[in-house]
Amino acid sequence: MSVSSEIIDSIKKDERPWFIPALLAVPSLGAGIIKLNLWLAISIAVAVLIVTVLVTMALGRFKDWIILIIQRMSTFVLFPLSVVLRILLV
Repeated sequence: MSVSSEIIDSIKKDERPWFIPALLAVPSLGAGIIKLNLWLAISIAVAVLIVTVLVTMALGRFKDWIILIIQRMSTFVLFPLSVVLRILLV
């Protein structure tokens, strides 16, 4: 019997609950699938941690830039506004 026929037979017999993958019926393939899933999970977790740190650092930089822009713009707006008000009030 080939691997595919074993899988099809096990699905037809319905010996296991529906949520267990049929490929786990063959021990050599099952171990390989588990190793692949673990490798993928670890790879994705490491990537997520790296991206999280980079995004956090970028948001901190954006916060600093926004504070700087707000301070500069308030200076640029308040000075001409004070001049115009002084002219109007005199």
